[in-house]
Amino acid sequence: INDMQIQAWSPVAGGQLFTANDESPANVKAAAAEVQKLAEQYDVPREAIVLAWLLRHPAGILPIIGTMKPERIATSCRADEVELTRIEWYRLFEAANGASVP
Repeated sequence: INDMQIQAWSPVAGGQLFTANDESPANVKAAAAEVQKLAEQYDVPREAIVLAWLLRHPAGILPIIGTMKPERIATSCRADEVELTRIEWYRLFEAANGASVP
């Protein structure tokens, strides 16, 4: 609508999807576990999975990674190596939402 680009500020949730602990909400723990599983499957850093998920979102979300560290930028760029299947995309979506998609 109106040629506006949707942007995701802090798309890796400040690292919460990588450092879930006992005090984290259940959906954050579930999403972190799914991100870890996919990262191992695709042999990429967890950031790449989260960004690959955003890049496949049907709204055309543009992630803003917010780092100036070259190594973090390079890690984030590895999202281009990942093409999540529709099932993988929805599995991560459901984990993050804490509910199944109808």
